[in-house]
Amino acid sequence: MKKAIEIVAMLLMASLTLPLIQTCSSQSGPLDFPQMYIDTPKPYEETIYQNSPSVIKVYAYTNVSSPVQCVDIFYSIDDSPNRTLSLSKMPSLQEITVVNFAYGSLNNLTFGYHTIDAYSTYTDGEVLSRSVRFFVNATSNNPLVLLSPLNTTYNNNEVPLTCIIDNQLTIEYSLDNAGYIPSDSNLTLTGLSNGQHNLTVKAVSQYGTYSEQSVNFTISLQRFVTIGQLAILVMIAVVVSITLVFAWYYRRHRRNQ
Repeated sequence: MKKAIEIVAMLLMASLTLPLIQTCSSQSGPLDFPQMYIDTPKPYEETIYQNSPSVIKVYAYTNVSSPVQCVDIFYSIDDSPNRTLSLSKMPSLQEITVVNFAYGSLNNLTFGYHTIDAYSTYTDGEVLSRSVRFFVNATSNNPLVLLSPLNTTYNNNEVPLTCIIDNQLTIEYSLDNAGYIPSDSNLTLTGLSNGQHNLTVKAVSQYGTYSEQSVNFTISLQRFVTIGQLAILVMIAVVVSITLVFAWYYRRHRRNQ
C-alpha cells in the first residue's frame, strides 16, 4: 500500500512538471527561472468551449535552491478586477524546481471571446504575466435575446425593436450596415422604406466584450387611395364615359342622315 501511494505521488508530481518540460523543450541550455504559464482555459485556436470553462489552472516554476520564490498568483477576466488564486507548492521530480500551482473557478461566461490575464509575483518583486484568449460557444449563456423584428414581412413602416438583455449590459444597434447607435432594449424603428432591411443588435459589457444578433426583415407598404384621389378618378371616369357616349351618338346620327 505504501509503495502504491508513493507511485501515485510520483505520477502526480510528474504531471505537474510535464508542462514545464513541454514548454521549454524547444529551448537549449539551462532553464530560466522563474517560469509561468496558463494551463486552463486553452486558447481558442486549440479549444472551443461549448460551455463556460469551469476551472482556471495556472502554473509557476521556481528554482528550489533560489531565494526567489513565488508569493501569489492572481488573474483577471476581460479586464475585470484582479482575483487571487489559491496557491499550493510541490517539489518536482527533478529536485531543481518548485511547482507552484493555482486553481480557481469560472462560471457563466457569456457567448463570445474572452481574455484571461494571469500574474505571478515573487519575493524579489518580479511579476510575470501571461494571457490567453479563448472562445465560449455557450448559447444558453447568451446575454442577448432578440424578440423583434422577426424574419418576416411587415405591412407598416414602423417596427418594434424588442430584446431581453442582462441588466449590466448596454444595447447598440445598426440598421442596414449604418453605424451603431446606443439605445434602450425596447424602441420603435420608424420611417422604414419598402424593401429588405438588415438589423444587427449588440449587447456590450463595461469591459468591451459583446454578444450580437442579426435579423433580416422586409417592409411591404400597401398603397391606399385617398378620398381626394378617388374623387379625381371618378370625375375622370365620368368625363371619359360622357365622351364615349357622345362620340357614339354623333357617329350614329351622321349615318342616319
